[in-house]
Amino acid sequence: MTKKLLWDSASWWVSVTLKFFRVTPFYTSFIIALTLISQISQLLAFFLPLKVVILLGSNTIPSYFPSFLGDLGIESLVVLLSFLSALSYVAYLIADKLVEILSAYGAEKLLARSKKMAMFNKQKEFSFSTYQRYAKSLASIVFTSMAMVVMYFLYADLFLAFFIYLGFSFVLLCFLCARSEKICSVISGNIKSTTSIASGVGFLVVFSFLVIKFLLGVFPSFLIAVLSLILARQSLNRISLFVTDVWTLYGQRERLNAVFFHSHVLSFKNSSDESGLWKLLENRECKKLLQKLAVDKASLELKVLSLFWLQSSLPNIYQFSVEALDFNDIRKRFVFKIYGSGKEAFSENESLILHDVSSLPALGIIFSGYTDEYNCRLFDYDDFRFIELKSFKESKIKFLASLMLCSPGGAVVSRYKRSKPMLWERINDEMVKRLRVLAESLKEDFKEALEIFFSKREDVFKILMRLPLSIVNHDIGPYTLLERENGEVAALHWGHWSLEPLGAGWPTDQLDRLNCLDLKNIADKRKVDHLSIDEVKISALVFEFEQSYRRQHYCVVFSLVKKIVGLLR
Repeated sequence: MTKKLLWDSASWWVSVTLKFFRVTPFYTSFIIALTLISQISQLLAFFLPLKVVILLGSNTIPSYFPSFLGDLGIESLVVLLSFLSALSYVAYLIADKLVEILSAYGAEKLLARSKKMAMFNKQKEFSFSTYQRYAKSLASIVFTSMAMVVMYFLYADLFLAFFIYLGFSFVLLCFLCARSEKICSVISGNIKSTTSIASGVGFLVVFSFLVIKFLLGVFPSFLIAVLSLILARQSLNRISLFVTDVWTLYGQRERLNAVFFHSHVLSFKNSSDESGLWKLLENRECKKLLQKLAVDKASLELKVLSLFWLQSSLPNIYQFSVEALDFNDIRKRFVFKIYGSGKEAFSENESLILHDVSSLPALGIIFSGYTDEYNCRLFDYDDFRFIELKSFKESKIKFLASLMLCSPGGAVVSRYKRSKPMLWERINDEMVKRLRVLAESLKEDFKEALEIFFSKREDVFKILMRLPLSIVNHDIGPYTLLERENGEVAALHWGHWSLEPLGAGWPTDQLDRLNCLDLKNIADKRKVDHLSIDEVKISALVFEFEQSYRRQHYCVVFSLVKKIVGLLR
C-alpha cells in the first residue's frame, strides 16, 4: 500500500509539473525563480543581522571573516552588512508579492486553457492558491538541491551525514507504514507534524555531527561550519515544506485535476472514515459489533436474529432495526445507531440531553459509546412503531405538546447559556438595521408594523424571559417520530436541540391548537405561577420570525411581524 501511495503521488505530481510547464512555461519558471530569490533573501535577512551583532560585540573583525572584508574597517563593515540586511528583506517582500501576482496570472491562463464551468464555490481562489503552492513546492526542491551541492563543496563530511539521515528517515517511515496500516494512517493524517519532527531530529543529528568532529579535533573553519549548518537547517525545512505541499495538493487532486486538466471531471468521493464505515456495513459485521458492544457497555448478552436498515433522514447517521433474544430467550426489539464522520458534536449533544431529562419523549437508551473507531448507540424499540407520513402532522403536534412538560436540568441550562445566545439575544441591532433597509420597498402597513415591533422590543424580550425554557428539537421530520399503542409519541434523533422560551417551535400556522392545551397543568409541571396563552403564541411567532430571518425568508418575516404586533396590542 505504501509503495503504491508513494508511486501514485509522485507520478501525479510529475504529470501536474509537465502540464503546468507546457501551458504556462514563462509564469511557472519565473515564479520558481522568484520564489528562490525570496527564500535566499529571507535567509540573508536572517543571517546578516547576526553577523552585525557579532561585530558590534567585537573590537576587531573576527579572523574567520573573508580577508577582503577586513580592509573595510569594522564601522564600514557594520554599515554595509546592515544595509545588505535591509536590502535582503526588501528583496524578499518584493519577490513574495511578485510570486502572488504571477500566480494569479498563471492560474488564469490555466483556467482559460481548460475551459471549465464553475464547479464549486471560490474556484478561482482555489486555483490561485494551489498553483502558487505547487510552484513553491517545486522551488523548495530546487533550493534544497542547490543548497546540498553548495554543502558538498563546503563540507563533504557533513553533506554525507545529512544525506545518510535523509535516506534512513525515508526507509524508516516506509517500513513503519508497510508494517502497520494504523501507523500509516496516523502519519498520513499528521504529515505536517511528522515532517516537522523529522526536520528537527535531522538538525539535531547534523549539529551533533559537528560537535563530535570538534571534539575529535577534525573541524573546518568557523564560517564554513556555520554556513553548512544553516544550509542543512534550511534544506530540512524546505524538504518538510515540499512533502507537506505535495501531500496537500495530492489530497486535493480531484478538484485540482477537474479545474486544470481538460479531460478530467469533478467527482465526489466519500472520506476515508465514511468508506471505512461502509466497509463495516458491506462485510455484515454490524451484528458482531452490536453483540460485542452490548456485552462491553451494558453487560447484556444478545443473540441477534435480524438486522434491517432504517431510513434516518440525516446524513452520516446509519440506523438499523434489530430483533434479538436476551439471555432469557425473550424476543426484544432495538434501534442500533452508528454515527459517521462529522457527527461527533451531534452525538455528544444527543447524549447530553438524553441523560439529563428523564421525562424526554425519546426512546430508552441502553448503551452509548465507542468501539474501535465507531460511535454507536442502542435504544429500546419494543413498544414503538414508526409513524406513517399521512399522520405525521398530527403526531408532531402531540409530540410538541408533550415536550412542553419537560424541564431541562439546571446543569444543561447553564452549559447551554454559556455556549449559545438565547432567543432575545439573537434579535439584535444588526437584524433591525437590515430589516429596515428591506422595509423601504414594502407597503406602509408592513413598515408601520415593523417599527411598532422594534419600539416594543424590550417588552417582547421581557415576555420571552418570563416564560420557562423549553427544549426544541430541530430534527423533527418524516422517519424521526415513533408512536406507542397508547398514543405516546417519541423522537429518535436529539442531536440538534436548543433551549427556547415555552411555545417556540410550535407551527405558526396552527397557533389555534395552543388554545386546546392545558396551560394550568403545564404551569404546575414546570413550577411556574401562571402561563398566558398570548405570551406562548408570541414566543412561537418570535422564534419563527428569527428562524425565517436566518433562512432569508423575508416575506415570511414581515407577515409574522404583523401577527406579533396584533398580539402585543
